[in-house]
Amino acid sequence: MVIASLPRSLGDFSVAIVCASAEASPIRALFDEIYHHEGEASFRVSDDPHDYTVGRMGRHQTVLAYLPGRGKVSASRLACRLKITYPDLRIILVVGTCGAVPRAPDGRDIFLGDVLMSTALIEYDQVRRWPNFVERRMRPWEVLPRPAPELSSYLNKLQATRGRQRVEAQMGDHMSQLQRAMGHAVAGYPGSEADRLYPSNVPTVTAACVSPVPVRQRSADTVSPSLHLGQVGTGEGKVASAHSRDQLCERDGIIGFESEAIAFWYDMPCVVIKGVADYADGRENEVWTQYAAATAASAAKAFLAQYCPPERNTEPIKLNFSVPPVPSAPCCFSMEAK
Repeated sequence: MVIASLPRSLGDFSVAIVCASAEASPIRALFDEIYHHEGEASFRVSDDPHDYTVGRMGRHQTVLAYLPGRGKVSASRLACRLKITYPDLRIILVVGTCGAVPRAPDGRDIFLGDVLMSTALIEYDQVRRWPNFVERRMRPWEVLPRPAPELSSYLNKLQATRGRQRVEAQMGDHMSQLQRAMGHAVAGYPGSEADRLYPSNVPTVTAACVSPVPVRQRSADTVSPSLHLGQVGTGEGKVASAHSRDQLCERDGIIGFESEAIAFWYDMPCVVIKGVADYADGRENEVWTQYAAATAASAAKAFLAQYCPPERNTEPIKLNFSVPPVPSAPCCFSMEAK
């Protein structure tokens, strides 16, 4: 592996990882090198109010950008400054935790602590609400652009069984590193008995009063986090109902739900990498949130290990301003002296 040299300017950073401050510790722990400002050039601009950690992750000069708050508005403010402060970023990873559907459209079960990776982004709350039904304003593929060709090719490679298993193996190595660095209480698997999936018809308000009906049981040999690629939903309103979750999965093929990626999606190649902290049914657990943040961080580093961003074009653009001669127009009339 080629180790990158110390960056000389803000333009040398090619990767940005965006996450909430509360979920940033696992990502910081997986940096191979963090550049401290003491004795070195400051890798930020003075009028940028946002917080960053800069360093090297693998061969990539990487910026860790902290979201100032949840939601699209907060993310949009960061997105505007990020592309100004670091003008040559080639890819943005939106990393953190999310809610997910229990079963993906491809039939694979999704468990707490698994990781979702976006192949497309869908705004699930762009709808018109009528008295008796809800109508989507536009079809999903007409709203948001698809990933760039180079990124789509890499994601297609990861969707293949061999590519996915290679990333999952690297995720396991990074999780072991996080457990050593942060302790088992933060990065350790909470246990399959804590992975409780309620039937969709059990309301959230009554779940604490009744014993959970075992919808499924995760086997002991599948406790390592799995990777799932698919369409991720983004929206300002949090999905906290099993009924709504199932409807969105059936209608749009969504595998998970988040609220910040839309702010970065239009500016440059972007991938959502989120650990599953709940089943988008209104039942959240802090233990799973910590673990899901760790699995997402491990997947982000595994993703970057094999990703080669497109090279920056440093050749000056040559413009040809020469104008070809205009042929003489044939005479279309004549004047005769009278």
